Amino acid sequence: MILRYEHGESEGDGPAAQNHTNGTGLTNPFFSASRDSFDFSIDEVGFYDNTWDQVIVELNVDVPFGDGVITNIVGWRQYESETLSDIDATSLFLFHGGSKTEQDQLSNELRYNGRFFDRVDITAGAYYFTQDIAFTENRTIPPQALVGASPFFSGGGVQDQKTIGFFGQADIDFSEKLTLNLGGRWTYEKKDVVVSNILFTRTSSFCDVTVAGSCSEDFVDSNTWKNFTPKVGLQYAARDDLNLYVHWTQGIRSGGYNFRNTSLAFAPGPFDEETVNAFEFGFKAQPADGKAIVNFALYYNDIKDMQREVNLSDPIVGVVQTIRNTADATIWGFELETKFALTDNLLLQGTVGHTNGQYDEILFDISSDGLIDDIDLGLSIPRLAPWTYSAGLVYSKELANIGTMNMRFNYSHRDQSSVTDTNLGVLNAFDSVDASIALTTIGERTTISLYGKNLLNEVQFGGDTQLPTAFGGGTFSPLNKGRVIGVEIQFTLN
Repeated sequence: MILRYEHGESEGDGPAAQNHTNGTGLTNPFFSASRDSFDFSIDEVGFYDNTWDQVIVELNVDVPFGDGVITNIVGWRQYESETLSDIDATSLFLFHGGSKTEQDQLSNELRYNGRFFDRVDITAGAYYFTQDIAFTENRTIPPQALVGASPFFSGGGVQDQKTIGFFGQADIDFSEKLTLNLGGRWTYEKKDVVVSNILFTRTSSFCDVTVAGSCSEDFVDSNTWKNFTPKVGLQYAARDDLNLYVHWTQGIRSGGYNFRNTSLAFAPGPFDEETVNAFEFGFKAQPADGKAIVNFALYYNDIKDMQREVNLSDPIVGVVQTIRNTADATIWGFELETKFALTDNLLLQGTVGHTNGQYDEILFDISSDGLIDDIDLGLSIPRLAPWTYSAGLVYSKELANIGTMNMRFNYSHRDQSSVTDTNLGVLNAFDSVDASIALTTIGERTTISLYGKNLLNEVQFGGDTQLPTAFGGGTFSPLNKGRVIGVEIQFTLN
């Protein structure tokens, strides 16, 4: 039996948000930064404050049946978070937003693994999960941004969830080279919710969904989902250094409710499950007497009822968020990963990936033009970057009477991609160079590292939300970190 306990606290400033010209060409007159600069000007530093406690107990018991092992893992976690951000991302007080999250969960997984007839590996088990979660969002929009209105908007939701699952997989060895994989999972979920729309508050302050009577109960509902997800695959060991595989797997993204409901035109839910049929073929090889590794995969994903949080600018509440099943789509591509030992001390590694995607059927007006038509079909899928690739070197050297020196250098690239369903929000193409040199010494217990991240000082964002003209226009684009250089010391007690 292994018992683990963890307590964690994390706090810091809110996002360093940038406001620049948005996808419609609208530039905020109060402050507008270039998409290729780290310039920004905000009047609210903001904060985040997270606290959590968790306990995990794992028990493993050897049993004679199938020379197997019974494993039980029970976990409990409690989490609290508060945030405050400058959403208008200018030096004026136009739109500030805060949130509060409280969540606790309990889970238990019981599974068995064993081998029968010297050719069949069996894994089977059951899973139980329950959680209570409460989310409150506050928005302060002063009268200078919204004339004649209350400056306070707040709302959110509380949810009680229970999930039960039964799963199993059999790996059947037809020979020493060929293995058939058969698996499946049956899942039942129930969610009970109470949602308070994020609208003008009824009082001169914010509400809190965790306080009884503090918020209005605009939507009360309960729903259940049941599904079965199968898996079929083949693995073929063509040689000692080459394995081929092909498989079909079905996956489900849970249905649910939107706690950030900001428009009476859209109900908080329920939105339905998203279903993905994933087909993949590939190989894993270790040629050149194990001095090289080459992994390759072709994949094709057929997505039904794609779930998206659609973000639209709004002159009243700033940004409308609604979660909808927006489309059916297909995504396909390939991935290649290689490593090659140039010498006993020097390793060359690289990756390349190419992804294509398209909408097959539109279920929601993702272009926000009031129609479901070919314009929607022609939009690109958010966060789908056509090309990604990287190359790097790792050098390791034993230093007599000192320790081990490790040096790393890596270059990576990611193409530009849209970030909103309307394609008005965009993530920059991104080239990154990272490097480090580390010395491990003093009985292999101490490591001193000098590292650099994003050494090219490239600009990238975590998002690119479009803002309405009522807030000056432009965008809310939280900046990722630029160049970071640091020193790290790790010490291990034996």
